Amino acid sequence: MEAELQSKPGGDDAAKAQIVRQTSISYFREVLGRVNPILNAERVQSIDPSVTKWIHLSIDQLRQNKELTRRLDEVTAGKPEAKQVVLDREKLLAQIGANRAKQKEPDDAIKARGNAAQLWQELGGLTGRIVLAILIVLIASRRTLLRLFQVPGLIVFPVTYVLLYREAPDLFVFGLFLCGMLTVAQFSYFGEYLPKVFPVHLRGTGGSFATNVGGRMIGTSAALVTGRLVAPLLSGDTYTKVATAAAIVGTSVFVLGLIASAWLPEPPADAENLPVATSLSSADEGTGGPHDPRP
Repeated sequence: MEAELQSKPGGDDAAKAQIVRQTSISYFREVLGRVNPILNAERVQSIDPSVTKWIHLSIDQLRQNKELTRRLDEVTAGKPEAKQVVLDREKLLAQIGANRAKQKEPDDAIKARGNAAQLWQELGGLTGRIVLAILIVLIASRRTLLRLFQVPGLIVFPVTYVLLYREAPDLFVFGLFLCGMLTVAQFSYFGEYLPKVFPVHLRGTGGSFATNVGGRMIGTSAALVTGRLVAPLLSGDTYTKVATAAAIVGTSVFVLGLIASAWLPEPPADAENLPVATSLSSADEGTGGPHDPRP
C-alpha cells in the first residue's frame, strides 16, 4: 500500500483515498474470513461461552458497519459535503465516548459532595426538632418561641447561599445544617401549636388544613419559584443564580413569617387540659351533640 501511495503524484488525493478505502475493505474481508471458521460447531464447544458471545457480537458489529458504510455511500453519492458532516459527527461522538472515562472521577466527586450536603441538611432538621422540644418546656409564649427560629433565619439564609457558597464552599455544609435546623423546627412547632388554637371539634380539620395546604401545597411551590421565576432574572452561571435565588426566596419567607407572627394568637390558658379530638366525641355529652346520650 505504501509503495502504491508513493507512486502516485503528490496532488492526486482522490487516488490515494481510493487506495486507502480498497485496502480497508480488503483488511475487513481478511479479518472476517479468519473469524468465521472459529464459529464452526465443532470448535465452538471448546471455547468459553463468554468468548463465543463476544465473537458473535464482534461479527455482527462488523457486518453492521459494512452495511452502514454501503448505505452512507449510496445516500451521499454526489454529496461529499453531506458525507463529511456525518463522518465529523461520528468522530465527535467517539471523542465524547472516550472522554466518559475521564469524566467519571469528577462526576463521582460531585455526587459525593451532594450526598454530604444532603446529610448535613437532614442532620440540621433532626437537631431542630430536638431543640424545639427542649424550648417548648422552657418558653411559655408561642410567639417568642417561633421568633427564636425566624430571626436567625434572616441572617443564616443569605450568609449560606450567597457568602459561604461563593467565598467559603468548605463551610457551605454548616450553613445548610443551620438552614435545615431553623426550617424543620418550625414545621414541628406548628404540629404542637395548631391543635391548641382551634376548637376541640375542629382540631384535626384545622391543623391538617393549615399544615397540608399551607405547608405542603403552597410551601413546596417555593422550589418552582426559585428555579423558574427568580433564578432566570439573575446574572452569573446557572449554579450561582440558583443559589442566589434560594437566598432571596428563603429570606423572603422568613420575613413574611416574622411579620405574620404579630397576629399569631396565643393558645388559651386551659388549652393544655382540653381533650384532643378530631371530631365530635364524648366531649359533646350533655350539649345536645350527636354523641349526647340523652334521647
